[in-house]
Amino acid sequence: MKVKLPIFRAGQYVRLRDEVGLTRMAQLTAGWRRMSEAEKNEWYDQHRKDVAEGKALPYDSAGEPVLSPQDVYIKVHPDRVYEIVRGRVSAARGYCNVSGSCLVRCLLTGEEFYIQRRQLVHVR
Repeated sequence: MKVKLPIFRAGQYVRLRDEVGLTRMAQLTAGWRRMSEAEKNEWYDQHRKDVAEGKALPYDSAGEPVLSPQDVYIKVHPDRVYEIVRGRVSAARGYCNVSGSCLVRCLLTGEEFYIQRRQLVHVR
């Protein structure tokens, strides 16, 4: 049986669902956004520097070049209020898409990121 996801519309305000089943770690890393090209270039520059200093290997265990991360994970605080930018989104995370998500904006920082709708509730 499928779980019925909450419905959100653009402009509504939400907060993180306060549940016992949602661990503290899951609450703090529930959001994500795609890494920008500048962030990827910075990651590669730092990786090249680490390889030159002997702190990292240029290849993984299969001999493939190390790839940069695809996403940046966002700390989602249970005491903050977020605004819905897009209510229904299938968002890319890693190398796959996550359905049942929405695009939200933090009212304090202005940063936009994706989060799964099942982790949010309306602010009353």
